[in-house]
Amino acid sequence: MLVRIYHNAARDPEGRNLGFFGYDPEHPMVLVFAYVSPETDSGKAIEQAFHTFNVGENMLATAYRQRKLRSLSVGDIVACDDTYYSCESLGWITQPKAPRLAEREASTFHGTQPLDG
Repeated sequence: MLVRIYHNAARDPEGRNLGFFGYDPEHPMVLVFAYVSPETDSGKAIEQAFHTFNVGENMLATAYRQRKLRSLSVGDIVACDDTYYSCESLGWITQPKAPRLAEREASTFHGTQPLDG
């Protein structure tokens, strides 16, 4: 299963992250990490991703941190193949469509670096 991590790039006029208040389909998102998981159950895959990219110590966690990425947080998206899940304060919500991608110039800031560069 292909797993992709998207950081929420929504900011208020003062530059504060709005994603921590939850995902909104209008929020711009940045693809920051992708990997193939041997897991076949998407529920287990998103929970593993949350653990790995917050407190994990495996090779994936190391690769994620080497990119200087912030932890996976409320308002972010984890995609398992073509199904998208928003991280909520309690659990996950399946989203009906792919996230809106941030414009290139608005996609790089502390803890968020686009996957392609």
